[in-house]
Amino acid sequence: MGLSDDRGPPLPDHNGSRLSCYAPCRSMRLRTLRLLVLVALAFAFSLPVAIAILAGFSRAWALWAGLAATGAVSIAGICGSLVRTTVVREVSLTIAAPGERVYDAIRDPRTASRWNPTILSLDGFAGEPGAVGSRWHVSLVNGAVLETEVVAASHPPASSSGPGPGRRACAG
Repeated sequence: MGLSDDRGPPLPDHNGSRLSCYAPCRSMRLRTLRLLVLVALAFAFSLPVAIAILAGFSRAWALWAGLAATGAVSIAGICGSLVRTTVVREVSLTIAAPGERVYDAIRDPRTASRWNPTILSLDGFAGEPGAVGSRWHVSLVNGAVLETEVVAASHPPASSSGPGPGRRACAG
């Protein structure tokens, strides 16, 4: 039985149970972000008002100064949220399988939802899967939508045994 919330039906993982981590974590981040925005706006309003009053200006002028500062902070925040962000993530982990087998399993993004339960959907494929320059869109169960591009890829060297101690299979 999954937890219920106001964001719709539970999201299934590979076993059909709810991925209970994602919605509460997301909602906590949103609440924290809202609180930080309110604190920033309150500070942006209060500081100019206090300075203007201490400097001997009228209250009306001080309130206009506070409103102007709050408006400037709001516009800067809106413009900042519109800036496109690029995140590069490299992941390294040990997998008990030959490197060639791991590489073949992860190089084709169309099969990623088989081994990654956080993927909701994959679409918009362009280029040969796994080749440098190929692109696609990934929708995650936490609501994030990623535009993904392969910027480097190399097949691991052939070996007759698994990774063994001290050898790592990398996925990026």
